[in-house]
Amino acid sequence: MGGIMLDSTDPVAVLDAIKAGRQWRNMRIRAGAGYVDGPNSQWPSSAFTALRALHVSVIEITVTGISGADVADIEKGDLGPSSGAAWAADEKKAGRFPVLYVNRSNKPTVITECAARSMAPGHDYWLWVATLDGTFTDEGGQDLRGEAGVVAIQFAPAAQTGIDADASVITAAGNSWLNIDPTWQEQALADVNRARTLIEAHL
Repeated sequence: MGGIMLDSTDPVAVLDAIKAGRQWRNMRIRAGAGYVDGPNSQWPSSAFTALRALHVSVIEITVTGISGADVADIEKGDLGPSSGAAWAADEKKAGRFPVLYVNRSNKPTVITECAARSMAPGHDYWLWVATLDGTFTDEGGQDLRGEAGVVAIQFAPAAQTGIDADASVITAAGNSWLNIDPTWQEQALADVNRARTLIEAHL
């Protein structure tokens, strides 16, 4: 895995956590994600400038379907599965590789909508999947980190991170998305955590 990505409607929370060197699950922050639109979520351009100055990968999220954003947010109040898939198709046609932020319950519908546009996860678009319960587990019990096209799993909400930001783990596929070269130390710690999870599941 490539580390942690933080996202929030509050840019200060993300910036401060990176400056403080915060870690989750023994992994440091490698990416920060903020919103380019939305009445309650949009970051000022100066916040993105400040984030880039911290030498982390910077992710721009749209909630309305702005062209050129890195991620489309598909959840209640933002884009729906159909409009999100349409955005992804337009981004793909423009020569970009879109990422769709989904949760476990709407992920199947989003994949179906994308399939109707002849798009497959991992081949035409990537998925950023939210569990927000501390796990990396899909609804069927499988590990999301091994699913096709999944580049990040948002596992911890603000209530668990202790700051006004959610934390996602960047998967092996996510390393390619964000051009991250994971250090051997972080990979080793990820392997230890995975083994611990498997052991605890069988106790």
